[in-house]
Amino acid sequence: MSIRQHTSAYVSIRQHTSAYVSIRQTTAIDFEKQWNDTTAGLATETTHTPWEPPPPVYKHPGKKFRLKQAAVPQWYKSRAGVRTKTLSGAARVARYRPTRLG
Repeated sequence: MSIRQHTSAYVSIRQHTSAYVSIRQTTAIDFEKQWNDTTAGLATETTHTPWEPPPPVYKHPGKKFRLKQAAVPQWYKSRAGVRTKTLSGAARVARYRPTRLG
């Protein structure tokens, strides 16, 4: 290829590219015009507030939470022979002290 052929090929590529760019620009301008015409009737103010869930409502638990509840029922402890009341060391010594014989 000669220099003249390269130059003519380069010029034709430039012409095609510039034509493509101008087509894209006019398309973008047309789109902007159409978009502005379409959205012209819409309100510009946004009064939209995001959705907020209502505050939680108090629900009574339905139980007597101040009542002390043992982990093991009392009837089970009495049948199993589990100590329900603890004794101090001195009370235990006094209770289980062997009786004197004389």
